Amino acid sequence: MGMPSDTHQAGLAKLVHDLTNEQLLLEQVLADLSADLWDCPTPAPSWLVRHQVAHLSYFDEIARMAIADHDGFARQKAIRDRSPAEYRQINVAAATSSTPGELLSSWRENAAGLQAALRAADLRARAPWFGPSMSVASLASARLMEYWAHGQDIRDGLGVPPSASSRLRHVAHLGYQTRHYAVQLHGLPPLTRPLRLELTAPDGELWTWGEPDSDQTIRGTALDFCLLITRRRHLDDTGLQVSGEEARRWAGVAQCFAGDSGAGRRPGQFGPVPTSGSE
Repeated sequence: MGMPSDTHQAGLAKLVHDLTNEQLLLEQVLADLSADLWDCPTPAPSWLVRHQVAHLSYFDEIARMAIADHDGFARQKAIRDRSPAEYRQINVAAATSSTPGELLSSWRENAAGLQAALRAADLRARAPWFGPSMSVASLASARLMEYWAHGQDIRDGLGVPPSASSRLRHVAHLGYQTRHYAVQLHGLPPLTRPLRLELTAPDGELWTWGEPDSDQTIRGTALDFCLLITRRRHLDDTGLQVSGEEARRWAGVAQCFAGDSGAGRRPGQFGPVPTSGSE
């Protein structure tokens, strides 16, 4: 009886560990930034480094509420449901009213609060969210993906190489799991055939998903794939090899997050992904 719970607990502990390390890695980028670099533009239109940090900080607190303060989360959701535009302004409001030191301190506090809530979470519970509710593990995985993606925006703005570690497996798995959603979101015909994904991890290990004999395949590095599915690189600026009509259909619109995909990146906006900077 205890075995599944023990397994799930270990899986959640691994996720929280990896989320914490991704947060700490981004903190290393931010900790010694001069004040003027907090006003450096990032690829997200009109967002400076400070907006990215405020966004991450805000949603760490919202995720904590979803786990440990359902009434607080419900109040935030009511604001968002009433006026999505107003809510978008609220979640980055601190960016314009706070100093870099205040933003960094608030972010550290909210990140620590989320980590504590995740460690204390009831594995049997589900967390409410702005769409369907999700498991605590799924929420942790989504936060890790958001950290990596918005961290990439910050890195692109500052000219810092991408974060490339075994933690990318969480992001890649989320991308594979959301392939049907991405195609549906863009109004394209559904995927009906098995799809094979083969990725080379930063340490050289091969990660695979799907049937090995499928004729619908995507092959390449985990870094390239994660940059694609978070829409931080255009497909043309990756080294991914895509074969098969349905694989190409998905690769053209892939995204591992819910909601509006945004404009994404233009071909040639960043050029080839650097091979250095792995952890």
